[in-house]
Amino acid sequence: MSNRTAIANGADPVQQKAAADANAVQDAVNLVAVVGCFHQHLLVLSAIGLSPFPLTTEAVSLTLFRAGKSNVAVGGCQLSGLSNLSGQGEHMQDWKRITTADVEMLPLGFQIRITEEHCDVYRHMNVMWYTHLFSCALEDIFQRVGLTNEYFEANQAGTFALEGHVRYFNEVRVGQQVTIRTRLIGRSAKRFHFLHFMTNDDTQVLAATMESIGTHVDLRLRRSSPFPPDVTAAFDRLLAEHSQLPWPAPVCGAMRV
Repeated sequence: MSNRTAIANGADPVQQKAAADANAVQDAVNLVAVVGCFHQHLLVLSAIGLSPFPLTTEAVSLTLFRAGKSNVAVGGCQLSGLSNLSGQGEHMQDWKRITTADVEMLPLGFQIRITEEHCDVYRHMNVMWYTHLFSCALEDIFQRVGLTNEYFEANQAGTFALEGHVRYFNEVRVGQQVTIRTRLIGRSAKRFHFLHFMTNDDTQVLAATMESIGTHVDLRLRRSSPFPPDVTAAFDRLLAEHSQLPWPAPVCGAMRV
């Protein structure tokens, strides 16, 4: 592990910023090394039966944020002391308590019966189709907030995906029907944060979720742009409705609008 070596000489702001940036990068490298060592120790404890949770198949995740803030999770164990974002991902396991009846409190966004063309050699739906079907369900939300095809064409606008996190809970087999519903999580002036739920109508279980962030785009500039007031008002009405649901959204905690 390396020590901080970048030093700003005098009061030159350019040198001070360069030194601060270099030290931030070194801090990140050091943190990765610490996490790696810590994970190795936990794996040893797990192998001899002293770990409180299984780690052999768990990943180490490290998220770096602006202003040098970091957050680390090892095998589901949150090291919140490394960041002021303690509690990040605290609802990720809530999917285990969500029933199809809970999800059905949300309006139906898209429904389809899985055919042979959706499936791979394992006779279940291939991963590429999850993203496609989730995107089909987003059209329902767009209609509800006024992001219609007519709006996009008249204003030379659109939406781009910025970030996504898919979780697969139960496989979907050929011949089974799935339903997708969407819950809004938040918005900013330009972005919207949402969570798709795919349920298997035949087995009555939650099959998958997809948490995403999208942005409104001015297609003339190919850059993010603010939503018009009527769309933000519609988003806020829907957000207020979804926030009253009696079950927490199982968000990953790493996404912010």
